[in-house]
Amino acid sequence: MFCVVLIGYVVGAYFAFYLLDLSGLGAVFFVPAGITSAALLLSDRRQWPFVLAAAFVAEIYVDLDQGGFSLLTVIGFAAANTIEPVAGAIVATRGERRLIDVRRRWDLFGFVAGAVIIGPAIGGAIGAFTVSMNGGPFRSVWWSWSLGDSLGVLVVGGLLLTALTFDRRTVNWVESVVLIGLTTAFGFFLHWVTDLPIGFLAVVPLVVISARLGSLAASVTTVIIVAVAVTAWIPEDAVVAGMDGPRGILLVKLQLWAMAAAGLLVAAESSERQSASALAGSRLRATEVLREALAPDPLIRSDHVDAEGISQSPNDLEVGGDWYDVVPLPDGRVAIMIGDVAGHGEEALITMGKLRFAASALAMFASEPGEIADALDVFARSTIDRPYATAFFAIFDPERRELKYSTAGHPPAMLGHADGSWRWLYDGRSTPIGLPFPRARPSATVQLDGPATLVIYTDGVVERAGEIIDSGLARVFDAVVRSPNRPVADLVDEVTTSTDHDDTSFVRIRLRC
Repeated sequence: MFCVVLIGYVVGAYFAFYLLDLSGLGAVFFVPAGITSAALLLSDRRQWPFVLAAAFVAEIYVDLDQGGFSLLTVIGFAAANTIEPVAGAIVATRGERRLIDVRRRWDLFGFVAGAVIIGPAIGGAIGAFTVSMNGGPFRSVWWSWSLGDSLGVLVVGGLLLTALTFDRRTVNWVESVVLIGLTTAFGFFLHWVTDLPIGFLAVVPLVVISARLGSLAASVTTVIIVAVAVTAWIPEDAVVAGMDGPRGILLVKLQLWAMAAAGLLVAAESSERQSASALAGSRLRATEVLREALAPDPLIRSDHVDAEGISQSPNDLEVGGDWYDVVPLPDGRVAIMIGDVAGHGEEALITMGKLRFAASALAMFASEPGEIADALDVFARSTIDRPYATAFFAIFDPERRELKYSTAGHPPAMLGHADGSWRWLYDGRSTPIGLPFPRARPSATVQLDGPATLVIYTDGVVERAGEIIDSGLARVFDAVVRSPNRPVADLVDEVTTSTDHDDTSFVRIRLRC
């Protein structure tokens, strides 16, 4: 680390002095500031002393080699160029022991605020104070050096930070070469062919590159534009944008600074949006897999029961908490249940899965449907945060021709008898799962005189906005009685509308005894 920073700093410093000697334009673009800042931000804090030592030694060596500086002045310059990057790095990382990623907005804001603005301002102040001790102007030197260091950190440091963290697999090389080439040509025209102050127009293709190709392409393009601009200054004899000396250089440096910052910001925003989109896609796929795993079977057949059901959400992106199940019990009976967990999304889906499988397991040991409801309520309140669900439980005994049921805040089931008559099952009612009930939850019993049909559903089937629930119940009752053998999917399509915004589950169970 020491050797790499030392060599990079020395080469960058000689390049800066070379530009200074050719143009006499002052501190135009200080490359070493970007090298030191990037080295700190890309390394563990245990390596920081080696980075700073390399910068300190390199600065002293270059200044002494250039000549014309006293030892005290050289030490002042070295102190400025080591305090500057460490102060900027501390602010950029917000004092935490971590690496930053300029593809993330908050890390980019920290990089710009700390390494690009605050650090160079501190280093420029120390350097200007050193110059002023020798009779030089403090204000103009501070402003010129701070902006030169800031541009060096933003351009060179930004390039190093992106180049050493990018994923080669995500790069579209052909598009990158074409767009960067076109932008380079445009920047060449703006900064070489004309001396009008229109360099800021290069931000347009730069933003396009940033949005499409990311931070690395934005940094590479910015470096090329800066190189073109700096090369254009030298033969103009310090005449830039129609202005002589520092004013023209100041204008161009501010333009380049704004373009580089805008490119990185747009690239970070695009990167975060792509990451968020990928994460949302992954979560959606995971949720879809979970929903498919928890989805009940549309057709269930056993010795004494045939069930046809449907469970659906209002659109493909939403998931909810409806469930139903038909569970053959060891003694020949059959447990039938349906439930509706409050809410939507992944949490409701997970809660539904817990309640569904818990209810199926509890049914194995229950003699009454009310016992299933009681045990499930205890399970829900002890394992789920703020549980709330309505449910209907039934146990069909084909030998006794008996159907026992318990309703926990759920819409009433329908029962069709062998003679073709239908009735609501209003008895055995209690509060929803998750709400206290003062006594054991009741069960009701219906004696069957032969084969029967049980219809259960969730409230999404019978509820419509602006309509009382009695109207929905009547609509479902009429549809079932009118066409008792119609496919359940067609029945649900008839009684619900496209404007309904709740999950819907509907099950028709043929009971044979």
